[in-house]
Amino acid sequence: MVKNISIKYLLIFFCMLIPDISLASVAEVKKDNQFSTQSNEDKAVLAVYQAIRKNNLSKLRDQCLAYEFSDSADADFFIVDVRENKRYAICGGDSDTSVHLFRFKMNKKDFSLSTDAGSVDGTFHKLKR
Repeated sequence: MVKNISIKYLLIFFCMLIPDISLASVAEVKKDNQFSTQSNEDKAVLAVYQAIRKNNLSKLRDQCLAYEFSDSADADFFIVDVRENKRYAICGGDSDTSVHLFRFKMNKKDFSLSTDAGSVDGTFHKLKR
């Protein structure tokens, strides 16, 4: 009986880790092989996700971030607007609100990133992925 209960709790624990594990593995996609077969939206959002984590731009959990992609707003750049995502109870707050955090611009030719994160006046600055 004790064995069954401890196994049950281990399964619950591992099930709770699955979203974090899958998001972490997404962050490890290599630019050379798989990056070229992805859509522009996938490339941009994945690069933004990696830049946010690498540069500690947000302490929010992965599930609590939302990405809005636009490829038509600028002829030279893809734009990714990063917002709070409060759809999940773990994120807290009103699920009908989505606060703007910052924006990224990704160059359509060389995929370099710029962001206005931390900028008071909305000025973009280059960022390493």
